[in-house]
Amino acid sequence: MFYIKTTGRVFLWLFSFFLLFGKISAQEKFILVNQFGYLPESPKIAIIRSPRIGPDASSMSSYPAPGNEIKVINAQTNEVTFKASPVLISGRNYQGSYYQDQIDPTSGDKVWHFDFSSVTEPGTYFLRDEVNQQESFQFEISADVYKDLLKIAFKNFYFQRFNIAKEMPYCIDPVWSDALCYDQETEALNYMDKNNKNLVRDVSGGWFDAGDLNKYVNFLDMVFRNLLLSYVENPLAWGDDMEIPESGNGIPDILDEIKWGLDWLLKMQNEDGSVLSVVGGSNGASPPSTDKAQRYYGPENTSSTLTFSLVCAYASQIFEKEPQQSLKEFAALLKTRAEKAWDWAEKNPAIKFYNNDNNRQPGSAGLCAGQNETDDIKPIKLRAAVYLFGLTRNDKYGYYIQDHHNEFPMIGWWGTLSEYYTADHEACFYLNTLPNLPSYLKSTTDILRQRMTDRLNNNSFDYSLNCLIDYKTDAYMSYIDDYNWGSNSYKSAIGNCFLQIATSGWVNETSAKTYKDLSMNYIHYICGVNPMQLVYLTNMKNWGAEKYATQFYHTWFGDKTAWDNNPAPGYIPGGPNHYSTNADGSRHFSDNVPHSKCYIDFNTSWSMTEKPNSSWSITENSLGYQAPFIRLLANFVPKKDPVDIPVIEKQNREVLIYPNPVSDEVRITLPDETENAHIQLFDLTGKVIFSTEQSQKTGTYPVAHLNKGIYIVIIKGNDLFASQKIIVK
Repeated sequence: MFYIKTTGRVFLWLFSFFLLFGKISAQEKFILVNQFGYLPESPKIAIIRSPRIGPDASSMSSYPAPGNEIKVINAQTNEVTFKASPVLISGRNYQGSYYQDQIDPTSGDKVWHFDFSSVTEPGTYFLRDEVNQQESFQFEISADVYKDLLKIAFKNFYFQRFNIAKEMPYCIDPVWSDALCYDQETEALNYMDKNNKNLVRDVSGGWFDAGDLNKYVNFLDMVFRNLLLSYVENPLAWGDDMEIPESGNGIPDILDEIKWGLDWLLKMQNEDGSVLSVVGGSNGASPPSTDKAQRYYGPENTSSTLTFSLVCAYASQIFEKEPQQSLKEFAALLKTRAEKAWDWAEKNPAIKFYNNDNNRQPGSAGLCAGQNETDDIKPIKLRAAVYLFGLTRNDKYGYYIQDHHNEFPMIGWWGTLSEYYTADHEACFYLNTLPNLPSYLKSTTDILRQRMTDRLNNNSFDYSLNCLIDYKTDAYMSYIDDYNWGSNSYKSAIGNCFLQIATSGWVNETSAKTYKDLSMNYIHYICGVNPMQLVYLTNMKNWGAEKYATQFYHTWFGDKTAWDNNPAPGYIPGGPNHYSTNADGSRHFSDNVPHSKCYIDFNTSWSMTEKPNSSWSITENSLGYQAPFIRLLANFVPKKDPVDIPVIEKQNREVLIYPNPVSDEVRITLPDETENAHIQLFDLTGKVIFSTEQSQKTGTYPVAHLNKGIYIVIIKGNDLFASQKIIVK
């Protein structure tokens, strides 16, 4: 079944007519806002749309153009807070001229922008076009407007856990509870040698990868990297109160959840350092606890082993900086395992395993739906070398980077920044943050940085700043190259890339602010500022959304299950996919449907009689969609007041932060036994002013450019955690 849930329920049967030729629903919206809201000081630009091409083109007669004035209305008092004229923006190409009929080609809409950034007073608002008698959904303006949204998006990982009961209070509502699932994974068999009981393995733990209840090592690079960076980039967003079973243990819940996944990943490594590839079994069941079928694992391969190595290498660096001794010991274990995996991959550079593919791997059919294997492991190995070098400073990894840096896809043949290569972008950003690089590697990082900045300054390039700020590539302000499988993940990925550019030091202060502002547009897209007028998270009514995804492809919450129309909240579906097909190969969408409108809110599985079907290519969730959004959102959630962060000091490990008050430069002197520390400076809103590594005993940091006031310094190092207020005068 498929429908869109708004205030009431609108069924979109007669798909081939109403979807392809258009039908306006009772909740068709022409004035689009982030349905959750905006931060007080952030840019606020509403999209005003008049559909011209696509399934909703017939609604153009209901809204041919906005009135001359749009008003911001306070929902409590019904008073007009602000009013201004909308500005036509749609359909401009790289040269600034308009496309035919001033229509934005990606959406098929004629688009106007309404800028109400000057409205900063906290409260509940909506926008009104009195001429056309149209209003937006209500939204909030608040400093913590995304706090609950982050919590519910993060909750997805709890719902996706294997080998744990989903129970109150963690499952939010008893309707989404389930008993312990997949305890049979403690005795999994090798799929390629099913009768050999000597190969029984405990592969329990971890998460459902997506809507199928399987596990893939190679797919976890993006997941762990984004979760770890969500903590690195804004640790103040993460408390110990996210309502998961580990809450209250004194460790930030984001690290608890990451460790849940890493504990499973460690089980996948063999004694020789190699790493098993996948875990699966039957096609799953609803609810998951009812699936008692035998579980199997796939044998080791080089690509999974290298993915394991890079994930463990980066995670080790994050956990090592935490004050808890147990996490430091865990970090040491990750380091040992990461290096062991690299050594095995060096000796075994081309071991392949193609699951569910009898042609390339006879006997593998039926093991997990997604293909884990990759035909090109060079970028994976290069990223592993980057993170291993950061962890160990061993020149064998450094020289590998120097010799192979042109194998980064966006540096070599592709030659561009792209949503498809964000893992490679981030490895380059990471490499450029490492202090005291050897000269041979410093020259390599300079090449990488120059190549990337050249593209950002090239006005013929889609992601150049000039194209982005003029919206010459996307009138909806959230450009990606194309809308294909998993397009929602690309939106978050590019938002995160812009944030990294903003904090990289590669662009000037004005451009950095612009990139940060642009990154928020990708949050707004997921939260309702898109041609479907839909919040791309499931079942979000209780968290402030009015029009949201109601169905998605998932074994637990699938078609004709008890949760068909009431899935757990906060799941991000794949998003518009212009190339998706039914089971018989027919296209879901004709060529004339604008790419960003190629979405259906449905969960129908494989079928040769019911159409549309095969919903997984449009609405299936994935940890790889969820984690990038969590990371992007966390950057705008100051969860804790930095003033309340305790200073943890230990005898004979004094940290000196001086002078204080300070006017030009603050100095930080580390204890003698501390070889390296992570230094962060926050303002009182929780904004990260800078974040860097200090390897020398005393570091000097300029603050003369900062506004006068109180700031917080946080220092993490080997068995060291300290924080202190400083006053900039």
